[in-house]
Amino acid sequence: MKKAAHILTAMLVMASTLFTSCNSDEPTPTTEVFGTFVTYEGATELSKDWNLTFTTREENDSPLVTFTWSSKAEPDKNLVKGERYLITYTNASQQRYASGSITLMQILQIFNGKVTPKPLSEIKDMQKDPYRILLTERSGQWVNLIGVAPFNVLPKTFCLFVDEATINSSIPDVYVGYVSDTNSATISDKELYGSFDLAPVWNLPTCKGIKLHYSTTSGETSKTFLRNNGPLTPTPDPGE
Repeated sequence: MKKAAHILTAMLVMASTLFTSCNSDEPTPTTEVFGTFVTYEGATELSKDWNLTFTTREENDSPLVTFTWSSKAEPDKNLVKGERYLITYTNASQQRYASGSITLMQILQIFNGKVTPKPLSEIKDMQKDPYRILLTERSGQWVNLIGVAPFNVLPKTFCLFVDEATINSSIPDVYVGYVSDTNSATISDKELYGSFDLAPVWNLPTCKGIKLHYSTTSGETSKTFLRNNGPLTPTPDPGE
């Protein structure tokens, strides 16, 4: 996981941001910058400040981690409670997964969605366009993906599908689906970021894990995620 963390942080620092920190009076951090996938849990207004809350898990079913960020600016209207984002941040503890206050540096909008059942033939039709997955990890109910693909306009599809013929087996087959925008002129490879909800499959009583199928620079491969601590439940609201 340490290698994956370094890959994720490096790619996030290089990526173009859709949202950025609004605290312009804060000094440029000289401490280590971290990157991770998070769920945005919402914001509360306290006096003249806004407290934004994010949750994550280091890996698999590790304890829930809660980050808070205090901002004098009202949260961006494009931030949606319950959706997944990528953030870069620093903190006083200099521990990547320590709950508490953070200094938020960047927020990236990413692909979201739930794993969807489909016939394998339809899934295969969504695997013909070139793409490569560089990082896969499970964080609670989410599978996080980082990949690259040649596109100019964002792809029509980037998500997870489960082969409906295997959905009731002990290890269902789950596939990355990718469909490019064929009307756009390809310029160069760009990063793909996604975090997808496994709960509709993982919480089935027959499920003991999933086998994730995807493309890499070396060709087709797969990775199996096994259950650790029983069924997944939705990320709790830290305010409850």
